[in-house]
Amino acid sequence: MRTGIDPFDPGPVDRPVEIREMVLRGQDEDGPDEAELIRAIEEALRDAVRVLLVVDVTGPVADARAVVRGLVRIEDDDIDSTTTEILADGRLRIVAHLGATLMTAEEIVEVVVASTDLQPWVRSVPESADGLATAEWRAPADTRGVVRVEVTAGYRLGLS
Repeated sequence: MRTGIDPFDPGPVDRPVEIREMVLRGQDEDGPDEAELIRAIEEALRDAVRVLLVVDVTGPVADARAVVRGLVRIEDDDIDSTTTEILADGRLRIVAHLGATLMTAEEIVEVVVASTDLQPWVRSVPESADGLATAEWRAPADTRGVVRVEVTAGYRLGLS
């Protein structure tokens, strides 16, 4: 403890001034350290439900992300990655990994299905062993050239 002048006191009187060390969050004696916080976040992400969206289209596509965004009304930030491949019959397959969520697999499939204008969807009965839930829409090509959409949600999906 040191003494100093109180700037709000009309007269110069020495008063004790307490000095405390700054402690970074996550490093106090009772809390977790940085490594423990990182492990907890990684574990939560590992246990989070991930979403995989597969879209088959008949024609050429300039922007695969735009197709995904147009189908399920999500932001570009919600799409972790997309890949494309040309199938044997000439269709283009877009595979999009969407962000992780703490919703259940069944809930996220319902959210994705409800966010589209495609009807009807066929939903799978989720299997408790792997926690996967799926839904599929298949029809003659719509005006966007989409012929098939499949959404799959589950734990550790798409993680190596």
